[in-house]
Amino acid sequence: MKKQKKALPPRFAQRLFRMLCPSELFEELGGDMQEQFELDVNRVGEAAARKRYLLEAVKFAKPYYLKRRAAGLLISRQKTQKKVHYYSPKTFSTAMIKNYLTVARRTLARYKSYTVINVLGLSLGMSCGILIFSLVNYHLGFDKFHANADRVYRVTSELHNETVSKYGSVPQPIGAAMRDDYPFVEKASMLISFGGNISFPSSKDDPKFNDGVAYTEPDFFHILDFPFIAGNPEAALSQPNTAVITERLAEKYFKKDQAIGKSFRLDNKTDFTITGILKNLPENTDIRQEIYLSYPSIKQTTPWLNTWGGILSATQALCVAETRHGCFEGRQSHGRHFHQILQ
Repeated sequence: MKKQKKALPPRFAQRLFRMLCPSELFEELGGDMQEQFELDVNRVGEAAARKRYLLEAVKFAKPYYLKRRAAGLLISRQKTQKKVHYYSPKTFSTAMIKNYLTVARRTLARYKSYTVINVLGLSLGMSCGILIFSLVNYHLGFDKFHANADRVYRVTSELHNETVSKYGSVPQPIGAAMRDDYPFVEKASMLISFGGNISFPSSKDDPKFNDGVAYTEPDFFHILDFPFIAGNPEAALSQPNTAVITERLAEKYFKKDQAIGKSFRLDNKTDFTITGILKNLPENTDIRQEIYLSYPSIKQTTPWLNTWGGILSATQALCVAETRHGCFEGRQSHGRHFHQILQ
């Protein structure tokens, strides 16, 4: 099938329009006349549209337009004779920007499919870039909110048999050994997690919850920055059978009641009194426990933990600033070699 030829205005009319129209109006009015011609072709046919185009071009033969055309030609000739051309900022900020916008509008309107493809591509590219940046920023920001993040170490274990096995936990006595044997360790804290059944015998319906618990030492909250919203961080876990819970669990267990001073029972055996409330944990931390129990209380239920044979406790150590780089490398205590992962 033969492709239909596109209708064009009369050449004579186009030359006449170019000759009569003031130069500063030619770009804008020329585009308007071209658009009107295309509309007339669809409405009244090509022949009638060509006549209308010619009539519109002749209308610029009025004295007003002729004077503006002559003045424009005179100014243009004078500017070309000068060696230095001065451009008015006002002219650039109005006429030039308006011209850019007009050309852009016409291009977008004329090539609709091309415009849609480009806009969708730009939107998709920006969305993917923002998503990738958010994911990378989230994963690289894990536990970076702690004030002493560059001095906090997690002590790990290696078992050397036929193969080398690595664990993120250590024997329970390592915490005391680090505090006693190494002056570069400013603070050290043990943390051991268990699953637990939480109940409230003093409540009428005695609700039960299966929330994990962690036994830890008071220095844990000095090494890592998990702020308290109630209670004294210095004394919150200093006594046996005391506990610290998060704001979310306080709302879950006690609704609108004050949680400080309330008690709960762990595994239907041991009662703990709440002495502190933590602000809800941020998402970008690998410390996910929300119930912290005083570390001396663990001796009541699992006395066998206080040996070098069990690798169950996680240990955080805060090194002094001057020796934080590689402060555990090559160190030994009680025949155990220390390895660390910098948070």
